[in-house]
Amino acid sequence: MTTIGTYRRRREAIYRHVRRPSAGGWKADLLHLFGSVVLLAILIGGRVWWHLH
Repeated sequence: MTTIGTYRRRREAIYRHVRRPSAGGWKADLLHLFGSVVLLAILIGGRVWWHLH
């Protein structure tokens, strides 16, 4: 459960960083969403791989 807490904190930090007024609106949102999905996939994939090996 510590991993999820760390991930959430990191995501909030990234979100705050991306949320500048100069950031390109929906493109920034899309990039942030894509980044979150990729990070989550790596996290889950790593866990599954760890349990299988």
